[in-house]
Amino acid sequence: MSKKRTPAKATAATKAGAAFGIDEQEPSAPDAKTFDLRSWMAGTALTTRSIDVCGKPHLMGRIQELAAKLERPEAHVVDERAAGMSQNEIDAHAVAEELEALREEMLESIVTWKMRGLSSAEIAEIKESTPESPDGVAGERDYSIWAAQVVSINGQPIELEWTDLQTLHRGAKGVAGLGEYFLQTIAATANAAHLGVGVTVPFSQRSSSLTSPPPKS
Repeated sequence: MSKKRTPAKATAATKAGAAFGIDEQEPSAPDAKTFDLRSWMAGTALTTRSIDVCGKPHLMGRIQELAAKLERPEAHVVDERAAGMSQNEIDAHAVAEELEALREEMLESIVTWKMRGLSSAEIAEIKESTPESPDGVAGERDYSIWAAQVVSINGQPIELEWTDLQTLHRGAKGVAGLGEYFLQTIAATANAAHLGVGVTVPFSQRSSSLTSPPPKS
């Protein structure tokens, strides 16, 4: 006697599949005849994007300097007349230790920002309450829009004031700021999320290898 099959719990993916008339247990190609546009529309949302932002990009120059120093021929010279490491080897080891310590410090300063697109109504509301930004210069309106787009940092929901992003960009007393790096990372990701460009289903080789069933022997 075969065992009774227990229905699987509905997930976001299976609910979306219902819009296409897809069997929740056995995924198949969408059936155009049973496609429910309104059900599909109910599952839509504005684009989101995320980016890793380094809080200490100033360390990059020193790391590059040390890496170049290690690649110089004199860093690899071995004094065969002396016991143990030569002076060059000792120096190279010290350089490598400093380099790795700085790399670790730089990596620990990285945080992940998640941004979302805004609706036309949200954009209109912000524009009504903020002055127009000067041409080519980020102003209160730009920072306000970007702040509204921030969903989370390192997975933690957060609400920012426009002045937070202005300080992160331009700096303030006690805060150096990120300068142009801010525009290349946070601002660029926010703009991409708002424009909805380049939407694809991201693929992770690591995730695929962890979740794929083991091969049959």
